[in-house]
Amino acid sequence: MSDTPVVYDLAAQYRDEIKAALEKDGVHADAKKFKVTNDPLLIPKLVDTGVICVNPPELTFDTFNQFDAEWALTIVVGPMQLLDVAFQRLARVIEVIRTTTTLPIERAYPDSYRPQDGQGAYAAYVITFTHSYETTLEETP
Repeated sequence: MSDTPVVYDLAAQYRDEIKAALEKDGVHADAKKFKVTNDPLLIPKLVDTGVICVNPPELTFDTFNQFDAEWALTIVVGPMQLLDVAFQRLARVIEVIRTTTTLPIERAYPDSYRPQDGQGAYAAYVITFTHSYETTLEETP
């Protein structure tokens, strides 16, 4: 049995899969500039180059060893002053994630991100998907 919680391992797995897809993609070279993280506190530092955050999931426990996790990926990108350019960059990255990863994307909706009150907003998207998991129960002596 792993020492880390299963959802933590899954978040790291999704982060690594997205990162690999963006690095591998040759058609959308701009996607390679994006950083992928599990830490939402890093978004303000990475927003100008583009950042994808794999947020902690909302969990629903169907049985003791089965659960559903509703995942949300936050994608934020600049430049703040050129929203059309930012939207093009977002659309490219969403396409890469949608077509080259195993994530069962259900929905992508536009959003915005304000690093601080009083500042302008960055273009953003939130991608959601739900996945069901079954954990293995081990007997303890």
